[in-house]
Amino acid sequence: MQHELFNLGSLLATRTEDLHPKQARIANLEVEQLEREIDAMNEDLSPLRSFVLPGGTRINAELHAARTICRRAERLVWRCRKSKSAPRGAAIF
Repeated sequence: MQHELFNLGSLLATRTEDLHPKQARIANLEVEQLEREIDAMNEDLSPLRSFVLPGGTRINAELHAARTICRRAERLVWRCRKSKSAPRGAAIF
């Protein structure tokens, strides 16, 4: 899973015209597998009844910052896709 997420990060960080022919791509198969794994991990968790606030340790604060950055990137990708300015040739969409 981590390998696929790094590949995705590489694609998001590379302009379409700079993609190397041998650069790893993310296909629908990998996206579907990741979604299945997330669903399987969530099955054992009880439903959240409120937001989980970060705190306690430095690592918790760093993980919270990383999560918010990832969410911001996700919203940007979806905005690009919706506006059709995203590269349609990339397998990540």
